[in-house]
Amino acid sequence: MPERIDLVTHFFPPVGGPASNRLLGWARHFVSRGVRVRVTTPAPHPADPYFDEGCAVPPEVEVIRVAGLDLARHLRRAVRWRRLLVPLRDLLDWPDHRRIWNRAALASLGRLAPPPRVVITTSPYGSTHLIGLSLKQRLPGLFWVADIRDPWVRSRNQGVHTPLHRAYLLVLERTIARRADLIVLVHRNLVEDMAGRVGAAALRDKTLVVYHGVDGEAMAAFAARATAPPPGPAIVTFAGTIWEWNLPPGLFAGWARLRAAAGPGTELHFYGRIEPGALAVIDAARRAALAEVHVHGFRPRSEAIAALARSSALLVFNGPYRETVSSKLFECIAAARPILYCGAPESAGAGILRDVGAPASVTTSYDDRGVVDLFDRFARALNAGDCGGFVPEHVPPELRSVAQAEKLLDRIVRETS
Repeated sequence: MPERIDLVTHFFPPVGGPASNRLLGWARHFVSRGVRVRVTTPAPHPADPYFDEGCAVPPEVEVIRVAGLDLARHLRRAVRWRRLLVPLRDLLDWPDHRRIWNRAALASLGRLAPPPRVVITTSPYGSTHLIGLSLKQRLPGLFWVADIRDPWVRSRNQGVHTPLHRAYLLVLERTIARRADLIVLVHRNLVEDMAGRVGAAALRDKTLVVYHGVDGEAMAAFAARATAPPPGPAIVTFAGTIWEWNLPPGLFAGWARLRAAAGPGTELHFYGRIEPGALAVIDAARRAALAEVHVHGFRPRSEAIAALARSSALLVFNGPYRETVSSKLFECIAAARPILYCGAPESAGAGILRDVGAPASVTTSYDDRGVVDLFDRFARALNAGDCGGFVPEHVPPELRSVAQAEKLLDRIVRETS
């Protein structure tokens, strides 16, 4: 068992979001197993998009907050110039604008005593793995885990990339695949996706699939509420970040059909950060007499979980891509409510839903027709009083975040013993 594990991440409480929840869960579990945990992360600011002062860090976890210039923070204030500045920022992505923090982070890590022996770097942002790469070169015997999570080279959240950018990112990804001791991804589809770019030989015997999973806070909230959905009009809820790329086609046409079939009072709620392009589409739908659409913005995680718990049905947006997995999917499965999965039917998330006994939740195709058909099928099931096939039948033990953290720790122990 390693005496200490160092985590390097851009997201850690009081900054929330999926990456923060993932790393916080790991830190808690490692500490419970007798491993000291030290986290290096940027100094937080209340203006950060996922700032959640309700997120608490266990006192046993040592957190080192390193100040640095955050260009995105200043960009968010320059609303008038956003159309010009965002493409400019994207053109400076080598590999992303957060790389500017790396120098300060490496200086801080270099002063640590004792020096790191096991380091986990996590995306986003992909530039965090350059810190792991530098530490691997400087510290003989270091065991480096690159938690890549989602597609890095083909990030859906980044904007304009030239062929030169893509070539640079590919070289960088291959270098990280070669130098990291262990590469962690969130689904086997992502292992295949990455192997297609860097070569299967580069990943042989050094990958591990670690789901986001469902943590204890969410499980307790779902267990505390009634088993059956609340009586009255249907409440459909989405919780998570909405980008232009994952806002489903046909969403509001399907919603209008569901609202008409389910009757007055049926409501649609959005909890989470919404990027400007996606928000413009949602606002346009709200102006088109869809008064029952409510946008709450980013809320503390406890509020978002409570909203999922009291809902009649849950939305999951996964975009059109086969390899991506929405982090909220696991919480929605644990909530034991009907799920409307707006994603490609051959995607990793769709496969997970079929595995847990909710095949009706999956779209037949990721286009206007398929998404509208999903809402129509759910409306018929709702009116018939039988949503079987939309509701997960069980939560496999391996979907719990503690099981995933234990799998990662076991692998680290085997590799470093």
